Amino acid sequence: MKPAVTEKPRRKRTKIIAAVGILVVFASVIGLYAYSHHVANNALEASVKTIKVDHVSIEGYSLSPPSIDIKIVFILNNPTSVSVAIESVSIDVFVDESNAGVITAGPLDLPANGKTTFEGILRFTEEQLQIVEKEQYTMSMNGKIVGSASYLFVTITHEHPVNIEETVTKSTD
Repeated sequence: MKPAVTEKPRRKRTKIIAAVGILVVFASVIGLYAYSHHVANNALEASVKTIKVDHVSIEGYSLSPPSIDIKIVFILNNPTSVSVAIESVSIDVFVDESNAGVITAGPLDLPANGKTTFEGILRFTEEQLQIVEKEQYTMSMNGKIVGSASYLFVTITHEHPVNIEETVTKSTD
């Protein structure tokens, strides 16, 4: 009968140290990925939530058929230290319940701790002109922004909804 072969204590300790080292490296990579994902996702979320109408102006008009070209300028702020790339924007604009058109934009760069604007021109038809002549009407803008943010070696791309509703009241000046 042969005696049981036992591993030398030094060799066993080396294997344990190597296994622990591999686990530490693996856990560090997973932790770094999770942190990078969190930072990039937060930058993207924080930025797209800031969308708002900066201003609206009349760009032109036509008497026959009656219409007005309206320019709507949107602004996006990036309150984070991570740059965001806006790949596309698509916003349906309604005046009360009447569809006034779609504004599209992209690609846009949104620098860290910076802002960017984009604009669209819509032609308000006779139907929309009658609505905006009222004392008060609602302008609704619904759509989506597709953007991405990168931190270290992780890039996050998401589609975020846009829902802006403004009640416009005619001034009596």
